[in-house]
Amino acid sequence: MATEFFNNFPNVEYTLNNGKVISIKDFFRKSKIETAALDNIVSYTYYELQDGERPDMVATKLYDNGDLHWTLFLVNEFSNYNEWHMSNQTFETYMSEKYEGQW
Repeated sequence: MATEFFNNFPNVEYTLNNGKVISIKDFFRKSKIETAALDNIVSYTYYELQDGERPDMVATKLYDNGDLHWTLFLVNEFSNYNEWHMSNQTFETYMSEKYEGQW
């Protein structure tokens, strides 16, 4: 499950606006695989993304478990979901809005 990813994250105390203190997972932490560890991996599975594929779809194809989508971000050194491949249509819309009349 996706919640397994956060099992090793520490809990932090957080004070709500009403003064109540709650304990939550420190999900602001970022995970990273050391470069040396990546260099020592014996085998990679190279996968060419198909237009419109989401991380969970790729994880299901590669690992038979869509909840492991976060591993794709770790080994490919993506810092957030915005770095994931956009579909052609999404990219064209993004470019036309960002650079109106220039693309």
